[in-house]
Amino acid sequence: MSDSIDSDRQRYAARALACLDLTSLNLDDTSEVIDVLCDRALSPAPGIDIHPAAVCVYGRFVAQCVSRLRNSGIRVAAVVPSGRKALPSRNNSASNLPGPHAPTTARTVA
Repeated sequence: MSDSIDSDRQRYAARALACLDLTSLNLDDTSEVIDVLCDRALSPAPGIDIHPAAVCVYGRFVAQCVSRLRNSGIRVAAVVPSGRKALPSRNNSASNLPGPHAPTTARTVA
């Protein structure tokens, strides 16, 4: 009976993992951070041969993820921050926002 319960739990866990995505949408993400995210998607835990459905990153990292995850069956989801309010900065510039659709000018947010 215990083997059957363990088997069911493993099957449910595998199915749940395959429905999730791994996401990194930090403004300070780097190529190295995204490499670690992709590595984690490819090998979620020792002995587990199941992968998440996707990784989700800002648009500027899509090509990197597609390359790293090629032929793995893991999809790449992109987030474009076009509708986002600009973040406050000292010089009212939004150049620190990610992605090609970031506004070129910004108003200071109170």
